[in-house]
Amino acid sequence: MALKHIAPLMTATDLQPFAEFLIRQDALGDRSADVRQGMLDAGLAMITAHGAKNVHTLIPVFENYLSEPARNSETQDRIRESAVILFGALARHLDPSSPKIPSAVQKLIETLNTPSEPVQVAVANCLPGLVKCIPDQVPELLKTLMDKTFHSKKYSERRGAAYGLAGVIKGRGISALKEFSVMASLKAAVDDKKDAHAREGAMIAFETLSQTLGRLFEPYIIQILPLLLVCFGDSVGDVRQATADTSRAIMGKLSGHCVKLIMPSLLAGLDDRQWRTKKGSVELLGSMAFCAPKQLSISLPTIIPRLSDVLTDSHTAVQDAARLALTQFGEVISNPEIQDLVPIMMAALCDPNSKTHPALTALLGTSFVHYIDSPSLALVMPILERGLRERATDIKKKASQIVGNMASLTDQKDLIPYLPRLLPGVKEVLIDPVPDARATAAKALGTLVEKLGESNFPDLVHELVDTLKSDTSGVDRQGAAQGLSEVLAGLGLERLEGLLPEIIINTDSPKSYIREGFISLLVYLPATFGQRFQPYLGRIIPPILMGLADESEYVREASLKAGQMIINNYATKAVDLLLPELERGLFDDNWRIRQSSVQLMGDLLFRITGTSKQAGVGGEDEGEEDAPEDFGQSDNIRKKLLEVLGRDRRDRVLSSLYIVRADGSAIVRHASLTVWKSLVTNTPRTLREILPTIMSMIIRNLASTSYDRRMVAARTLGDLVRKLGEAVLSEIIPILEAGLESPESDTRQGVCIGLSEIMATAGKVHVTDYVDSIIPAVRKALLDESPDVREAAAQAFDTLHQCVGPKAIDEILPSLLANLHTGDKSEYALEGLKEIMAVRSNVVFPVLIPTLIAQPITAFNARALGSLVSVAGTALNRRLTNILAALIQSQSIDNADGAHTLVMMLFELVKSEDASKRASGCNILATFCTESTQDISRYVSDWIRVLINLLDDRTHAVVVSALAALNAVTRTVRKDELEGLVQSVRRSVRAVGMPGVDLPGFCLPKGIAPLLPIFLQGLMNGSNSIREASALAIGDLIQRTSADALKPFVTQITGPLIRIVGDRHPGEVKSAILSTLSLLLQKVPAHLKPFLPQLQRTFIKSLTDPASATVRTRAAAALSILISLQSRVDPLVTELVAGIKSSEAGVKETVMGALESVVSKIGSGMSDVAKRAVIGVVMEGMEASNPESMWLASAKLLGAFCKHQSSEDAAYLIQTQILGDAIPLSGAMLAINSVLVESPQLFIETGHVQEIANAALAAIPNPVESSSTAGVLAVGKMITSESYQTDQELIGELIKKLSQHLTQDINLESKRLILVCLRAVARQSPWLMEPHLSYVVPLMMTSVRERVIPIKLAAERALLFSLQLQKDDSVYQTYLGTIDAAASRALVDYHRRILSKLAINERARLEQLHGQEDADAIEEDSEVNSVGGLNVGSKDDE
Repeated sequence: MALKHIAPLMTATDLQPFAEFLIRQDALGDRSADVRQGMLDAGLAMITAHGAKNVHTLIPVFENYLSEPARNSETQDRIRESAVILFGALARHLDPSSPKIPSAVQKLIETLNTPSEPVQVAVANCLPGLVKCIPDQVPELLKTLMDKTFHSKKYSERRGAAYGLAGVIKGRGISALKEFSVMASLKAAVDDKKDAHAREGAMIAFETLSQTLGRLFEPYIIQILPLLLVCFGDSVGDVRQATADTSRAIMGKLSGHCVKLIMPSLLAGLDDRQWRTKKGSVELLGSMAFCAPKQLSISLPTIIPRLSDVLTDSHTAVQDAARLALTQFGEVISNPEIQDLVPIMMAALCDPNSKTHPALTALLGTSFVHYIDSPSLALVMPILERGLRERATDIKKKASQIVGNMASLTDQKDLIPYLPRLLPGVKEVLIDPVPDARATAAKALGTLVEKLGESNFPDLVHELVDTLKSDTSGVDRQGAAQGLSEVLAGLGLERLEGLLPEIIINTDSPKSYIREGFISLLVYLPATFGQRFQPYLGRIIPPILMGLADESEYVREASLKAGQMIINNYATKAVDLLLPELERGLFDDNWRIRQSSVQLMGDLLFRITGTSKQAGVGGEDEGEEDAPEDFGQSDNIRKKLLEVLGRDRRDRVLSSLYIVRADGSAIVRHASLTVWKSLVTNTPRTLREILPTIMSMIIRNLASTSYDRRMVAARTLGDLVRKLGEAVLSEIIPILEAGLESPESDTRQGVCIGLSEIMATAGKVHVTDYVDSIIPAVRKALLDESPDVREAAAQAFDTLHQCVGPKAIDEILPSLLANLHTGDKSEYALEGLKEIMAVRSNVVFPVLIPTLIAQPITAFNARALGSLVSVAGTALNRRLTNILAALIQSQSIDNADGAHTLVMMLFELVKSEDASKRASGCNILATFCTESTQDISRYVSDWIRVLINLLDDRTHAVVVSALAALNAVTRTVRKDELEGLVQSVRRSVRAVGMPGVDLPGFCLPKGIAPLLPIFLQGLMNGSNSIREASALAIGDLIQRTSADALKPFVTQITGPLIRIVGDRHPGEVKSAILSTLSLLLQKVPAHLKPFLPQLQRTFIKSLTDPASATVRTRAAAALSILISLQSRVDPLVTELVAGIKSSEAGVKETVMGALESVVSKIGSGMSDVAKRAVIGVVMEGMEASNPESMWLASAKLLGAFCKHQSSEDAAYLIQTQILGDAIPLSGAMLAINSVLVESPQLFIETGHVQEIANAALAAIPNPVESSSTAGVLAVGKMITSESYQTDQELIGELIKKLSQHLTQDINLESKRLILVCLRAVARQSPWLMEPHLSYVVPLMMTSVRERVIPIKLAAERALLFSLQLQKDDSVYQTYLGTIDAAASRALVDYHRRILSKLAINERARLEQLHGQEDADAIEEDSEVNSVGGLNVGSKDDE
């Protein structure tokens, strides 16, 4: 410091020695950095003061030293560095035109060879000032320095040259980079794959340029990034090391703006397919760890997550680079606590599957004293994101907890950029099934909102509210409710007040899931707000209580939890608000509300008294003894209840709880018993204290409109008697007697229920003491105008009878009988008798019968008897004979009235739910119809309908009785009136059972005997409509009767049917008869053999009926059934051939169809004569002048005929009748189709396969649609037939030639059928289609663009099955690899838009079949296998 201050005072003679001292005496190389800096400052002070005047004296000193060879020592490096600095400072004093400047520059350039980087840096700093003075020499300097940078053998020389290059460019200006093509030269050096020194030198130059030029070099950073990426993957290690050094140097100088510019390029490199490029990008990103702190904070939030993703790259080199990069970032973290955790954090980033949990645990266990800075936060955030996505609940919970803590440990501006990535994870944990996880996530969300403000979460509240309204899972709504409560707690009361009206409105939403969501919110709000929420209790309690009565169980559960939460947090405040509503809820009609009210009331009382629910109390035994009384505790509970509730309210609450102990629901009883025994230790004493109140409540409940409440009150009454003894009866019974005078029927019913309970509880002895008061009350109630009162009185009568025996009957029954015959209460008396009969029929019925059947039996007595019989049960059985005898005897006195009454009574009886009553009713009816002479014709139709229904009864005895009754009823009808019943009886038969399923009643011996005469009478003598209905009705009977049961009636049925069908009747009648004969042939063929000749003639005659196509069709169907029963074929064939020749055009096709059926089924038994006759029919039918319908019939006949011929005979027929020149094209194609269906092997056996295939293919372009479509279907049958699929070459040729027509000008239906055939073979035999996909698929792709919808749809499904997308996409992917790019793009696009959706739908459809028949496939096969548009073998069988 002294030398520095005296330097200005030195004389000229002192300057050179001082300079020599600094250099030669090692002053500038002192081992102390402070001393060295002081000496350098003294030298600079000397040059500043005297350099301008003495420059020529001092320069030689420095030139001589710098000219000496550099010695390899640290001291000499320090001296040379300072000497260069002093030399540069001195050279600035030279005149710009001085010849010394070039030599000085040259000296500095030579000094760059010194293998010391500080010296080289010093030279680079000195050069700019000097270079400005020699602009003409700059090009040569740059050329020399660049050549040395690229090609020098020594690393130190290349590095020194790079520093010199940077210094020269800084002196000349940044424009020199472009002016002298420096960047182009550097790029060329990087691209020089042969010279590693050149590539390394270019990297060093980039480094020195960045260090020397600083921010001025930033515009070129974007250009050199690709070069750096390339060199990071260089094969030479020195080049890679130089690249890494360059990256660190560049990143250390970057501005925030430049970081933003280069970031997209670096991040894009991470997605490159080349692993070397990806590795380079990772290493460059790792170099950003050396950015300035401000720039580092900008980049880390983006870099760290992307590097974490790269850790899972498939290439190990990329993974290693990512680990190294993350380690570099870990080394620059400044937060002490996070710095200690860096190894754990790095392990979690590298191995998230197993190390995330330990990292989160370590974070939670760390006490943070310092704020978490931006770099630290960037390291922690990927771990938190991973933790939030983990499946383990514990990990998600810890991650959520840390996220919440981060709001307090970091600066807001650092945390806000991470919210878009953190919030989805926290929201996901918010809907976790585990409640603890949801609670932690909710608290984290609340903390974030509280610390960062709602402005950073603009849609959060609305999103949570929308989740509460969504029809998702209940867990989602619970999480949203908990999260919203925490968020509102963080935002404060003002935000809550704004949202509370909407919350309350939605608790009454019409949708149950919305009500549940918002009531769940009311569960959490009291807990999160604490005492701050107390002013809002009055507004939320009404919706909570309303929710207890909700129809949805989930809403009720949520309401119960909300109520419990209010009680737990605001017990004192809740008394006045909740207790009145809970008292009403104890007697609600819904047992769930009663249960919830008991639970809430218990919780409230426990909080008031400071006690808790006793373990082990309660149970179904309400009469169990009280536990030993703890007088201190009991007295304390009483005092607390009195103090908080007051006496009136306490008595009312305890009375309500005691009454609910008798509730009809066991759950409610158990809950109330638990609460009662937890609060009351001496039940009798407590009951005596609250007796006035409890009696008042019991009476009110006995008067309730609710039956359940009255029953509960009555049971409570009985329990009071049991608990307090019989002494209480004297007080209770007068109160009940007075209740019978009430104008309210509900009160009177409650009195009866109470009387029953009292009598059941008090026992016989005590009831006897009060019987004189009880009997009048019961007697009066039995005559009450209300049926509910009478029913309850009957129960009281039953209990009374059990207690006092016959006295109850003696005192009550005579009064009822007296009122039955006289007075204005006869109807009530009858109903009262019915009620007591329902409970005591075995005792009461014997007393009533003599009175009711006394002759003459009046209409009133008959109705009374009918009413009582319906409730008599088994008591009726022993007295049934007497009752029937009396009723029949009374018929002679009051015929019409008595018959109607009996019939109505029997109608009720046979409709009873009791099978024995139904059977008894049928037996009585049979007896009545047999014994009585009364006219019941007006009831016959109704009785037949009812009895036919009973023939399907599940009880056999009822079926037998119903058949006997039906037989008796139908015998009452005269023969000439039977046909009038045909229509109604047929409707009744069709309404019972199902066609094809035997009816139990019809299968009994002579089961159809009662009904068959009705239909036969209508068939023989009715009008045409009646004849048709009768014939069809006989068919209905056949379909519901077993073969054994039909056997006795075959002749009785068949004869009339044949007789009528042979007469001249309308086609409707004949058609119905033929249908019935077909059913009979199918059901009992063996029993119809005697009628076969007649039936054959009948059917053949009907075949030629010119008036009705339906008759002909049904005759053909019937004949096809009869064929199998015939042993002789020729006569039938001869007769049919004759019929064909003599028939008209429309009839001829039908007869030919019948002949086809005969030939198809039994053609093998034909003689040669018959065969020639059939061939003649075929030849005649194939004439060109015939209509197409004739060709179709002939083709089908030919197909059926050929399958029974030898190969030689069949070959002749094929050659003449199919391939012959005279055969019309449509006829030939139809014949080919028919043969392929009937006998697909035939063409193979005769050797005509290729000819047939060629003929079919040649027919496809024909302009006549029928010829073209028949040709398509013929080829389709061949490629889908197993017989032809063994010749794969043939199948391949047919598939290709068939597909070719898709692009040709043929009719649209043929195109559609081609696609259907291709789809069928692809579905049935995909292995046949696969080799030809390259040919077929492009043609199908052309077809899917057709505007004709049927073709477009057929092409889509053909393409779907050809590529086997209904299974998976393996064939599709394989095919994509075989086609060019344009075709591939088109197919991929179509697959994305159409085929993928079709495949999903098809897979779903196939899964739903569960192994059942595929209707779509069957329909497709039937279309391919059709002949002339109709499936072979299909007949009209209406």
